[in-house]
Amino acid sequence: MTSNHIPRIDIAPMLAGDPQGKRRIAEQVRDALETIGFFTIVGHGVPEVVVRDARDAAYEFFALPLAEKMRIPRPSKVATRGYDPPANQRLAATHGNDTPPDLQEIFGMGQFDLPDDPYYTEGYGKDFFAPNLWPERPARMRPAFEAYYRALRGIGDDLMRIFAIALEIDERWFDDKIARSISYIRVNKYMAQPAAPLPGQLRAGAHTDYGTLTILYGEDRPGGLQVFSPDGEWVDVRPPPGAFVVNIGDMMARWTNDRWVSTLHRVINPPRREDRAERLSIAFFHQPGHDAEIRCIERDLSRPRQSDQVPAGDLRRLPLRKGAEQPDRRGNGILNGSRETGADIGLTRMAGTPPPPLDTLSRGAGTTHGAASEKSESAFSRSRRLLSIPGRSSRRLPPCTPVPPSCCRDRARRFDAGTDRSGRRCRGGVSSP
Repeated sequence: MTSNHIPRIDIAPMLAGDPQGKRRIAEQVRDALETIGFFTIVGHGVPEVVVRDARDAAYEFFALPLAEKMRIPRPSKVATRGYDPPANQRLAATHGNDTPPDLQEIFGMGQFDLPDDPYYTEGYGKDFFAPNLWPERPARMRPAFEAYYRALRGIGDDLMRIFAIALEIDERWFDDKIARSISYIRVNKYMAQPAAPLPGQLRAGAHTDYGTLTILYGEDRPGGLQVFSPDGEWVDVRPPPGAFVVNIGDMMARWTNDRWVSTLHRVINPPRREDRAERLSIAFFHQPGHDAEIRCIERDLSRPRQSDQVPAGDLRRLPLRKGAEQPDRRGNGILNGSRETGADIGLTRMAGTPPPPLDTLSRGAGTTHGAASEKSESAFSRSRRLLSIPGRSSRRLPPCTPVPPSCCRDRARRFDAGTDRSGRRCRGGVSSP
């Protein structure tokens, strides 16, 4: 595999419980996540009919009149439920880039059939386990997506065990942390573009995910997914038929002390000659519980690490202002509250290293920015440098400081087109080791 290729991994031996097969898969996963942060999976066992039913139901829903879809609007900016109308979010804003709204509309749903427990109904549970909102039609949408959720949740849990093997820890190490998961589905409909997009406007602006891992179904149509490679180029992701695309988010990168890469990606516009091309993707965002502590487990003692613990629920209280700095209860700075900045795990700019130009993130095909660096530079260091994000401070919370996942949801408020960028203070909530 070269750094510009997204590897394909057959996970059938994992599902069969083959110990040697699981170790081989873990090695492949580790190689992919230390370089580009993405891979595709085949042999996953998800029936084709489950994917097809969800896809067809989604297309039927998005074809409804806007007024009918707006009967189930997203209830709040932190609840991933219901419908978001076109051009209502801008993912590039999570990295401090002021771009026009993304050219997509969205439907979201999450966990269901929940027990009567305060974990799901009080505090952060009110947002993370908000009731799902289902349209009156198509009637098949609810059963289709509940079946899809069950299937993808199982694959996500299995992949977390492969991650544990790759990290040389107990295979079940993550089990208690993901048992009451806040995972959710986001269905993205990328509309036709009869009118030319505004300068810098994309179907989905350059961003990184903030959770543990994402499992994506995406159609191979014009205007698709691209990943920013360690070589500083935007690489098309075109998975084989029946495959899912998998990448990690910032929480998983923090769990590994930034050894694994949470990588910038985007969805580009189709060529103008194919401006009628529509496209659908279904993203399953696998997450831990909102009370999980994201504690560094990287064993490489040559990398700096710390062991402060932060309860999971408080991550969502990071400040939203770009460049804002608020102290936690121990006086440690929590920086740059835009979604993947400062206290966030992923891809923070190394001190003294300028970021790639903004047009590289919003328009261009990539850059080999910083190519004059020494040839002996490791692939990991090169990834860290090339995947730097404009607008980040060179100061940050050390990558090994454990942080809770639920804070990241609050930072999602930065997605919204026209949202006030003022932020809220972090509640802190640091517990003793």
